[in-house]
Amino acid sequence: MKNNYNDYDIFTKTTPENSYGLVLSGGAARGIAHIGVYKALVEKKINIDAFAGSSVGGLIASLIACGFPIETLINRLKVVDRALRLKNNSNPIFKSIIGTNLVRKVAVKLVGDLNIEDLSKPLYICASDVLRFRPFVINSGPLKEAIYATTAMPGLTFPKIIKGKILIDGGIVNNLPGDILKNYFPGKLITVYTSPNKQKLNLKEVFSKDDINGKNHQLKNDKDISKPNLGKLFVRYIFTNSFMKKEKMKKISTLHLEPPIDDHDMFDYQSVDELVDAGYYYSIEKINKLNIV
Repeated sequence: MKNNYNDYDIFTKTTPENSYGLVLSGGAARGIAHIGVYKALVEKKINIDAFAGSSVGGLIASLIACGFPIETLINRLKVVDRALRLKNNSNPIFKSIIGTNLVRKVAVKLVGDLNIEDLSKPLYICASDVLRFRPFVINSGPLKEAIYATTAMPGLTFPKIIKGKILIDGGIVNNLPGDILKNYFPGKLITVYTSPNKQKLNLKEVFSKDDINGKNHQLKNDKDISKPNLGKLFVRYIFTNSFMKKEKMKKISTLHLEPPIDDHDMFDYQSVDELVDAGYYYSIEKINKLNIV
């Protein structure tokens, strides 16, 4: 099955004018909507010639690049849904840890011992280099290790060491790596963003009720500002950085998609069908409206 390709081999039959690269963002459970987006692209006969992704977007991009049928991906993710229902625990941290680990196990089992260079089309997985705090691109080697690295959320799972680099979740430093794909791929970009928007972010997903109501504020005077703990400041930074990155990537994308999934939080691994449908129907409408086929 091994195909030793050069990054530009795909252009022997296509040109930058008619080829598309697909870039998928992080977003934890919300990233399941990426599958619906890809389903719409396939239905509209928009061929994807290269893939890139961060965090859950890197995981989904990996599975798509392997050529697994869409229904197979949906059915495997429903295994995670059923497992969480059996756990019967509504704690969001518990759901995040268990859900993330289960999704990773599903992906790793599917890809087996494949290497990225075994794939028929280029794949670029973005992880975060802890020591240098910058993106680290994985485009060769064991695919399961790349999936682990890009989804290794600090505090939930251990970092992954690849080529001497300590790697964690790719969404932390580059949640929508369209610029990374552009470094390798001269075609057009389709970017998909499933993380919460800065303006629409539900603070209850990130902060406690006391934080929101001001009870945890350490006020010295009435002009003092909120002082959440370091962990919450870090999460706030991630979301703000992600939003700013998205705005930049929109400007270099031929098609930018943001499925309407505001009703789903980042731990909602139990809404597979709803998230896939949201990505699918939204994308079909956008593609028809923009007439990019």
